[in-house]
Amino acid sequence: MNLPAIAGPLVKLESVQGGLLADAQLFEPVPFKSALANGCTHVLVLRTRPDGINCMPRPSKVEAGMMRNFFADMPDIADYLIQMKHKEVYCEDVLRLNQATKFPPNKLSSVPQLLAIAPKEGIEEIGRLEKGRDVIFGGVKEGYRQTVEVLKSHPGLWPEADADSTPEEASERAFPVDLLDEPPAFSRSRQNFLISPFFLISPKKVNETVPKTHSKTQNEAIERLCTW
Repeated sequence: MNLPAIAGPLVKLESVQGGLLADAQLFEPVPFKSALANGCTHVLVLRTRPDGINCMPRPSKVEAGMMRNFFADMPDIADYLIQMKHKEVYCEDVLRLNQATKFPPNKLSSVPQLLAIAPKEGIEEIGRLEKGRDVIFGGVKEGYRQTVEVLKSHPGLWPEADADSTPEEASERAFPVDLLDEPPAFSRSRQNFLISPFFLISPKKVNETVPKTHSKTQNEAIERLCTW
């Protein structure tokens, strides 16, 4: 992810003539439409932001200034972001995905199947710069719990052998609280910074919990999703 002014400068690839690359969310906040354009018939979208939030907050003067500085040579892109055109697209995408999830097409229909999973309305959103292990861990568990809840509500997507488990039980089994007792793994950007100078914050190490192997039940759920 290369968010402007957060995760480093624009990236230039030799294979892209005259092109500078940034995070794709600037122009396709939820990239399910690219999947549809490439012929995908079943698309699973995992959203990290809860339903019910204000998806078009006005950018602060600091944010606007960061965009102006970051895209100094590309004023049209800066204007696009400051005018929140990308956030308009995001709001439209969320509405479309929620509608498609609530009212899926008939399985015999040629219309692509879209299934979106997001934290429930009222769940506190985790900030993009959050570094607290317990906060991030709690967000991961809540996302998993909500995923189980949605999959169990669609017949055939959750293993019958685990049908009696509640979403809370499945989440606790997948992410037991003692995982936080594991020593964190550290990583550092190859460019030796994780916060851009445009943001004027010194580099920090990022804590990541050590992932564990999926259980048989989890693997079965993943396989079912791949054939859904």
